[in-house]
Amino acid sequence: MGKKCFIGMVVLGLMAGAAQAAVTPVLEYSFPASYDGTGSTVTDLSGAGNDVTLDGADAPLVDDRPLGFDSSLMSLTGSSGGHGATAAIDLLDNTSVAAAGGFIMDCWTKWDGVYGTGGDIRKLIDYAGTEALRVTQSQIQFILSDGASVLGMDIVPDTWYHVTGVFDTQGNSPYAGAYGADLDIDGVMSLYVNDVLVGSQPGTKTGFGDSLDRSIGLNRWAGGGGDYFQGLNFNPSVYQGVPEPATMLLLGLGGLGLMRRRRKGH
Repeated sequence: MGKKCFIGMVVLGLMAGAAQAAVTPVLEYSFPASYDGTGSTVTDLSGAGNDVTLDGADAPLVDDRPLGFDSSLMSLTGSSGGHGATAAIDLLDNTSVAAAGGFIMDCWTKWDGVYGTGGDIRKLIDYAGTEALRVTQSQIQFILSDGASVLGMDIVPDTWYHVTGVFDTQGNSPYAGAYGADLDIDGVMSLYVNDVLVGSQPGTKTGFGDSLDRSIGLNRWAGGGGDYFQGLNFNPSVYQGVPEPATMLLLGLGGLGLMRRRRKGH
């Protein structure tokens, strides 16, 4: 069997497995397809319509990407104004997360080694200011409930990392907590770095974020600004649902929008 034929069969098999996992895109961005460095709109490629509006205009892209991706693909950095938020709010509210069984945050990142040390916090993907992929204490971290639950791994500057945060509700139902009609939900949170499980632990996604009625921030805090990530953010994506092994492999290949952002040679 030829190499190209074999690769095609593997990709098709992975896509079929991902479909069975019922993972639904909330947003998927890739550069320059989503944003070419002009204007202020970052277009959602998933079809969900959750575009980001940048805080400024004409933020330049960076001609850098993880090894193996097509040379036409680029990265967004908050150091040049490449940060903003979705217009839509409550995209990961606990009622919809419970119905889907969980959620996923995913991106590739290269840290600059300057910002995100000590107590300085820099956000790559941020729901409502409470659930996020972030860099702080020289770690890449996945957090729930404004840092009440944290999983992290030490990282070094100028190195590409593929980072995936997963919250699995384990079939649990939302329940009344401290935020009235905005319910809490228990589950298990997991952090994967370079497609290897760093750790898993019980976690609660409280109704705090939902009660704030906020957006998803890209390269910044979702609450209106701040925590600007100064490194590189490549193919950031958010999904509702829980990944099966095939879905995790597709994320490693560049996201569930694989055929739109496929690696060179496929």
